[in-house]
Amino acid sequence: MLMLVLSDTHGKLDRGEKTIRKYPDAQYIIHLGNDFQDAFDLERSTGRPVIPVAGNGDGWGQAQGVPWDRVLTTSAGKIFLTHGHRYGVKSGYEALAGKAAERGCVAAFFGHTHQAVLTQCGGITIFNPGSIAYPRDGSNGSYGIVEIQGDTMTCHTEELGFESRP
Repeated sequence: MLMLVLSDTHGKLDRGEKTIRKYPDAQYIIHLGNDFQDAFDLERSTGRPVIPVAGNGDGWGQAQGVPWDRVLTTSAGKIFLTHGHRYGVKSGYEALAGKAAERGCVAAFFGHTHQAVLTQCGGITIFNPGSIAYPRDGSNGSYGIVEIQGDTMTCHTEELGFESRP
């Protein structure tokens, strides 16, 4: 199974659309917030379902039925999906990992920092695909690819290759 993970699109829908179209075999497309409305717009423009969570700039998303957090069940285990701002991810990953463990998850995917990261914390895989629109890690913008085969999950980021730096 292939998953595409986007975060922090902040209205740059062209980048999201090109990325989604690049992966027609992705079974899940996840949007980790800011701006959750982008997830709905990407879904409409590409015809592909997108799973959103609300970000720190999306407070009114709760009124639209978009949750702060979700849990996605896969053959490799449960994945905690969140934007990350509610767990202090700019200061560390302990609270995020703790919440993921509390929910029975093996991994936590988040955005918010606009910086790609793949690490472990408290036995939980911590993955941030970076920002597709406004990266803060020196990249051209990035997104995440997650491959699941049986009980094995592999995560990595890909840098945008179709535009110059924002």
